[in-house]
Amino acid sequence: MPDDKHYFTRNCRRKLFEDDDTDCMQEAANTSTYTMVFDNVNVKTIARHESVDKKNNQLNMVHAYVAKDRIPVSHLSDQSPDVEIFDNIQVDAFIPSNADLCTLKEEYRICIERTLIRHLSIFKQMKTANHIFHPYLEESSRKSEMVPLGVLNKDECKTAEMIEICEHLLQYVPSYEQEPVKVLLYGDGLSCERVNDAHNARINCDTAQSRLEGVEPAIQEWHKELLLLEDTFKELFGSNLRAKGTLVHLRSFLGYRNVKREVGDHFNACFEFFEMVVKAYIAAAACAFLGLANTDGTPCNWPADKMQCEAAFRQTVDHVLTLAWSPMNYEVLNGQIDEYEDDNFPYCYCHEDNGDDMVHCENPQCPKGSWFHLSCLSLTHEDLPAGKWFCTQECEVCQKKIKQHRSEKKEKSGTDHKLEYSKGLLWKGIGAIMRHDAVKEGDGHRIISHWKLDMPDFFQMHHPKYFVFGHRLLLSLNGGLSERIKHQLMWNRTVNIRGGMGNNIAMDLHMEHLNRYFKESIKCARGQLTPATVDRHSQMLSIIDSITKKLDDLVDRDRDCRKSGAVNRAKDMDSLIQLLLNEELTQSIPGRFHLGFENYTSVHTFDHPKKFVTRLQKRTKVMKQQQLRRAN
Repeated sequence: MPDDKHYFTRNCRRKLFEDDDTDCMQEAANTSTYTMVFDNVNVKTIARHESVDKKNNQLNMVHAYVAKDRIPVSHLSDQSPDVEIFDNIQVDAFIPSNADLCTLKEEYRICIERTLIRHLSIFKQMKTANHIFHPYLEESSRKSEMVPLGVLNKDECKTAEMIEICEHLLQYVPSYEQEPVKVLLYGDGLSCERVNDAHNARINCDTAQSRLEGVEPAIQEWHKELLLLEDTFKELFGSNLRAKGTLVHLRSFLGYRNVKREVGDHFNACFEFFEMVVKAYIAAAACAFLGLANTDGTPCNWPADKMQCEAAFRQTVDHVLTLAWSPMNYEVLNGQIDEYEDDNFPYCYCHEDNGDDMVHCENPQCPKGSWFHLSCLSLTHEDLPAGKWFCTQECEVCQKKIKQHRSEKKEKSGTDHKLEYSKGLLWKGIGAIMRHDAVKEGDGHRIISHWKLDMPDFFQMHHPKYFVFGHRLLLSLNGGLSERIKHQLMWNRTVNIRGGMGNNIAMDLHMEHLNRYFKESIKCARGQLTPATVDRHSQMLSIIDSITKKLDDLVDRDRDCRKSGAVNRAKDMDSLIQLLLNEELTQSIPGRFHLGFENYTSVHTFDHPKKFVTRLQKRTKVMKQQQLRRAN
C-alpha cells in the first residue's frame, strides 16, 4: 500500500463528518482518520399472553459508532510488513520488559502518594502528579467527535450474519486503487472472535474486499477491566463474615448490598468498593509504619523542617510500595522451549486445547483436570451456579474435607497469611486503580504495559479470547501491522465525552452507554419489535444526537460539562482504616490466617511456563499463516 498521507479518508469523510464549510471539509478529509466500535445489543420481549403464535422473543442486533482519531496517524506509512518479521518476534514482546516494570512500579508509587496526601493529615502539604505525563496528553483532553452508525438487525452469533455485518461496515471503509484500507474495528473479546470467524470463512475469496480485510478486529479495555475484577473477587472476596478485613467482611461491615461476589452487572458498585478498600489498606499501612492511631494523628518527634518531612513521606511511600509490589518472576520464561504438545493438554475430559471458555472445579485435588470446557459439559455461562462449582459430588465432598483438615490443623508456621492477604489485595487493587487511570488519561504506553502484565493471568485463568486477542494486539504493536495501525492501536483507544484531562473512557464502555440509550428508547414500542421499529429508533438516536449538538453550538454550552454530585464516603473510609489498624492487618504477626484463606500467599508464579511460551509461539505461527494465505 502506498504511503500517500491523504488517501485514507477521501472516499467516506463527507459521509461521516459533515461540515458546512467546504474548505474545512476538504482539510478534514485530507488529515482525519477514525476507528469503528461495535457490540451486540439484545432486546428481550415478553408476551403478556403466550400462545403458539406469540411467545417470548429475543432480538439479537449489532450497534456501532465511529470515533474520529484525536491523535494524528495519517502521516504514517500504511505499508503492510513482510510476514517474515513474525519469525523475529520473541516471547519478550508479550510480557513486561524491565522498562515496563519500572513504569508500572512508578504508577504504584504515584497511587500510594495520592492516597496518603488525601487521607493522612500530616501529608496534606506534600505534592504528587495529578496527571501522569505522556506525549499526547493535550490531544487526549480534547472532546471526541463521534458519529453513530445505528443498529443493524443482524445476529453476530451467526457467522453468515456476521459476514453481512462486516460487509455493512465496509461501506464506511475508504479504498485506494480498489483495495480497502484497514480500519480498526474495536469490540470486546467475544465480538472480536466473531469478526475473526467471519474473516476465516472468507479467507479464500479472490479480492481483499470480499475477504473483509477492510475491518481489522481489535480488543478494547472496559470488558477486560470487568473480567480482571471478576478474577480478583474470586480470589479475594471470601465467604466467611468472621474473617475481618476480607472483602466479604468489609462489604457486610459497610452494608454495601450492591457489591456482589459475581461482579457481572454490578461493576461500578464493585469497583468503587474495591478502590476504597485498597486505599484504606494503603492508609492503614502508612499509619502502622508511622505509629499513628488514626489518620489525624502526628508521630512523636515529627520534624518541622520541610525537607525532613518530605524525606519521611518518601520513606512511608517506599514502605507501602514494598508491601504492595509483587510481580511474577518473568525470568522463569527464559530458555523455555516448545516441549508441550496438544495431545498432552492436562485439562478437561477431552484433553484437547480447542480454545473454548472453561470453568474451574473448586476442588484443588480434582482428579479430572480442574478446568473443563463449557462445550464439553454442554453448559453455558448462565447454567453455572452463583457460588463455587464442582465437576462431581466427590470433588465437593473432598474439598470440604480439605477445608476441615486445614481448620483443625491450624499450624503455627512462620508465615503471616493475614499479611499475605493484605499484600495480595494491595497488588491486585493498585493495579486495577492504575489500569483504570491509564484509560482515563488516554495513555497508550501505560495501557499496553498493563496488557503485557495481564497476559499471564489470561493464560492461567483460562480466558482464551483475551489471551488470543491480547497476543494479537501485542503482535501488531511489534511489527505485525503497518505503522499507521500500530499508532492507532496504541494511542486512539479511548474517547472523551465531555473534554478535559483525565476524562477519557474506554470505547467499549461508551458503546455500552449507547446500547442502554437504545434499549430505553425502544421501550415505547411495547414489545412490538419489528425490523422497521428497530430501524426507526436507530435513526432517532442519530437525529437526536445531531440536534442536541446543534443546540449546544447555538447556546455556546457543553451539554456534558455539568457537575455531578460526588459521593462523600469520608466516614466510611475512616471507619475502614480504623478497623484495619485495630486488626493490625498490615503488620507481620506469624501464624495468623483469615478463615477461608489459611494458606493464601501473595506470591504469584507461573504454573506452566513452558505451556505459556508454547501457546504464544503457536498463536504467532497461526497469525503468520493467516497473513500468508491472504497475501497469496
